[in-house]
Amino acid sequence: MKRKTKEYEVGLVLGRFQPLHNGHVHVIETALKRCRTVLVFVGSAQASGTPENPFDYETRKKFLELVFGSKIIIAPLIDQGLGNVKAWGDFILAEAKKYVPKVDCFVLGQEAKNSTWLDPKLGIDLIEVPRSEVPISATEIRQSILEENNDRWMELIPKQMQEELKKHLVGKI
Repeated sequence: MKRKTKEYEVGLVLGRFQPLHNGHVHVIETALKRCRTVLVFVGSAQASGTPENPFDYETRKKFLELVFGSKIIIAPLIDQGLGNVKAWGDFILAEAKKYVPKVDCFVLGQEAKNSTWLDPKLGIDLIEVPRSEVPISATEIRQSILEENNDRWMELIPKQMQEELKKHLVGKI
């Protein structure tokens, strides 16, 4: 029986995961299908306690662990304020070298800014997962949490992390 090989050795996924939702899960699962190793950077790792970034890095990491266990490598990524330019992509790749020898592809939700990060000369593929495949907005989830519309936000996040998120929210909303 011939073993099916993965298309890429190392894929990189980047997100703020404020909070992790089913759209993020779809992107990570796409990376897992195509890559032998998946490094997931938790962006804006230094940010927490604001409406846009309510959850700290450790909470977001825990959410990812609840859903993916040891299938992925999870690491923090601190914002550098570089904007959507090649210097940002260079920084991401330099940080990735702390965890993996080389990144073969970025697997990201489809956004126009993604293509501005990577120098095409590097030979790193950009796999963009169309947002239409799982159309979810983390902003909508955060708003639903603030409005205590539990039915709405719970349908948009993975079942494995629902109880943990409820515990995290006790006394905060």
